[in-house]
Amino acid sequence: MSEFDIRVDAAPVELPTGHVVPLGLLVVELVTNAIKHSDPPDGNQGIDVGFIALKDGRLELTVRDHGRGMPEGFTVERAGRGLGMTVIRGLARQLDAELAVGNAEPGARWRVILPAYRDMRTTGQDVCRKSRTAETNIS
Repeated sequence: MSEFDIRVDAAPVELPTGHVVPLGLLVVELVTNAIKHSDPPDGNQGIDVGFIALKDGRLELTVRDHGRGMPEGFTVERAGRGLGMTVIRGLARQLDAELAVGNAEPGARWRVILPAYRDMRTTGQDVCRKSRTAETNIS
């Protein structure tokens, strides 16, 4: 069995509590797909997960592997109807997020852009605050 190094760099952000679980499931699905499909030619089995707040208040989740990249012509819209892609699209839709994928030279990079969650404290929404930098090795 192969080993993968998963590096996480997440900025401190506030999320509506109801979005934490779908976002976590989306991360798990994207990382699982990276492990399953990356097949890095140089043996670099690293996966980078990032989560930042953009200047306009939106949030950006990225998951990048260092494998062969996406097949030519692959787009989210034209992707297959397999379980993984169905889950990814459904979770992105649930989060009202934009979903994009491209080649990262080497590898593939998924971008998930979540809408700005402004004034959560004044609207009475429950908020979850998290920040984390971690490195995990999966065997």
